[in-house]
Amino acid sequence: MTLLHEGFEGAGVPAGWSDVSINGAFEFGTPTTGPAAAHTGTGVMGVGLSANYLNNRQLRLRTPSVDFTGTTDASLTFQRYLNIEAGFDSTVVKVSTNGGSSFSNSIVVEWGDKGSGYGLRTIDLESYL
Repeated sequence: MTLLHEGFEGAGVPAGWSDVSINGAFEFGTPTTGPAAAHTGTGVMGVGLSANYLNNRQLRLRTPSVDFTGTTDASLTFQRYLNIEAGFDSTVVKVSTNGGSSFSNSIVVEWGDKGSGYGLRTIDLESYL
């Protein structure tokens, strides 16, 4: 059962989502560098859709709260295109079980330059239920 799905086809931050970046912002649209196209559809959420991203950025995107009541298993699945600086940059997921008042320790999805192409990522969230 899918509890939340977003294809990033609209302009700007989708309803219920929030860009809580420290110094920078996510971009929404059609990429012209990197993957040159969305995995599906035409829209993506990313950084540097038309040029390389800037150094020393802390970019954070928060999803709407998802109610897992009655759910016995859960996962986060997403497509990603990643081309970042090895040894410095990473993709991190944090989970909140109290509506965003506090977050789990970081779940590091990936470190460093992963080259080209989209990759499917799945994170098991069962321990947070």
